Amino acid sequence: MQLSYGMIFSIILIIVFVFFAFYAIRTFLRINDSTKISDFVNSFQGDIDDLWKGSQGNQKVSYSLPSNAKQVCFEDRGDGNLLLYGADKERVENVPIFQIEHIDLEKILGTKKEVCFDVVSDKVNMYIEKKYGEDTVLVKKS
Repeated sequence: MQLSYGMIFSIILIIVFVFFAFYAIRTFLRINDSTKISDFVNSFQGDIDDLWKGSQGNQKVSYSLPSNAKQVCFEDRGDGNLLLYGADKERVENVPIFQIEHIDLEKILGTKKEVCFDVVSDKVNMYIEKKYGEDTVLVKKS
């Protein structure tokens, strides 16, 4: 059985097109994940800021995250205080440590090194609260 050069070239082109199609889909999915993480951080900081500007209040909040994020954790780090972890407590790839302003990290952590919120069905639920006379917002499990 002999294949002509045209047939071999066509098969190679099909393989190349399939490869680039999968590459493009993977790239779009990564962009979608980055967008979800950015939306989460911006929305969370916005909700914290809104509560911080008021005299008191509380609110249950829920945010969407990509499926590779399994936990949202608060830790006392020099370069930030909010981290996203995936499976096996590994940091989510290519996601920086975020700095959330106007939160009372000492009260959130208490005596613990970190406090984590589980991501269930690609959503994380938290409870944010500011008591009268306090300068910062507290983040708790809902």
